[in-house]
Amino acid sequence: MKNKISPLIVNDKPSIAWVDSIQLLDRLDSYTFKSYILKNDIFFSDLENTRDLGEVLQENNRGKGIPQSESGHIPNLKVRNLTNFGIDIEDVDVISQEEFDKNTKAQIKKGDVLLAVTGVGSLGKVDLYWSDEPATVDGHVCILRTNDKCDNGYLKAYLQSKYGQIFIEKYTIGSTGQTELYSKDIERFKIPLPNFQFQKHIGDKVRTAEQLRSEAKLLKEEAEKILAQELQVKDRKLLFRGHAGKLETNSNKRTYKSVPAKYILERLNANSYHPELIDTLEYINHRFKLEKLESVLEYYDTGLSQLSYAEKGVSIVSTGTIKNEFLGKIEKYTSDIVSDEKMLRSEDVLLTMYGATSIGKVDIFHKELTTTTFDYTLFRMKYKKEYPPYYMSLLLRTDLIQIQIKYAINSGGGTNFLSRQSILDLQVPVINLEHREKVNELMKKANENMIESSRLIISAKDDVEAIVRGNLNLE
Repeated sequence: MKNKISPLIVNDKPSIAWVDSIQLLDRLDSYTFKSYILKNDIFFSDLENTRDLGEVLQENNRGKGIPQSESGHIPNLKVRNLTNFGIDIEDVDVISQEEFDKNTKAQIKKGDVLLAVTGVGSLGKVDLYWSDEPATVDGHVCILRTNDKCDNGYLKAYLQSKYGQIFIEKYTIGSTGQTELYSKDIERFKIPLPNFQFQKHIGDKVRTAEQLRSEAKLLKEEAEKILAQELQVKDRKLLFRGHAGKLETNSNKRTYKSVPAKYILERLNANSYHPELIDTLEYINHRFKLEKLESVLEYYDTGLSQLSYAEKGVSIVSTGTIKNEFLGKIEKYTSDIVSDEKMLRSEDVLLTMYGATSIGKVDIFHKELTTTTFDYTLFRMKYKKEYPPYYMSLLLRTDLIQIQIKYAINSGGGTNFLSRQSILDLQVPVINLEHREKVNELMKKANENMIESSRLIISAKDDVEAIVRGNLNLE
């Protein structure tokens, strides 16, 4: 029989409540008894078909800090690799086979739910590992492996729901920068368990989302291979080392006694004529027809400054939304009146202009939303028909462009930024139109897969919340 929870909530802000002794755990702090957490406890005490999460888990343990290996090939996933919308392995540490074999407790399997359990802003992120490739997680990620009572995709969707997130908040301990969620407390979470077929219906959405994400990755890799071949680079990984804000400087220590006149611009400083930049310009000048970026643009502009933020209103794409792969979740809004000219249009390409480690990231706005604008940190571009947008977004991510961006960065008043003119002056190599269109087709399909993947993740989460509220017919 369930223990009936009946705290007396005196006030919401500030949060004041009398609580029942059955709610007192081995730790006692005010955060555990905030009014919205108590209301959630009351709600779940009345809910039928709920279990402690520990009852549906056969594994519940953290990974382990494992030394990286430059020659390794096995991913060791960290909190930064969890996104709530699929595991990101673009920036992943790798370990050796020997370390993998030694650390069996850190090994993950296809179907494991991975939960970030440390760090403000990261704790609570959750993803489903849906790959047959061997991998491990570090000590900041918890491995949750379900038994036959619970579908793994359903568990992922539940933990991402507002109800799962409240339980995560309830049992998180520590102060800013030192927050922790322990395995023994995860087992105390309450989880509603509808019939397994319905769990599977929700879980299938999550698994389909992961499959779509995997297909998108393959499509993107194929596009990168075609582009690398056209740009006469043998290994595509050497062409996509990262965006300008994080691009490591080539260790080449040569200096030039003279610089060809055609590379001398209005800006006269040593950084503008770094050997790595001159080598890049020489490489593309000797092999390709070149166009200035400005000449292939139909229109361009920068975003709005001094926007007033609000909880809802016009959506704002900003530097934080640009992921340099596929556009991320929009989390900023403004109540300001925004003119039509400053609204984003479908297939606008966006380049980050500000932020020391963010400059050079490129993404494409993939849907027509009349209520989405962009801020001053971004440069918006619409290309001429013969330079299709998905192709151009990939080309701009290559080292051949990012190195040009890197050495065009200005530093003034403690702010790193790109000038509009330095972007327009970028030298763009021109490849065969047929290959441009093929790369564009592949990247567009990859982008569509990612959009549908995100939609399914959100749909699965919404389904769980509807079940908990009793608003979804389980028949």
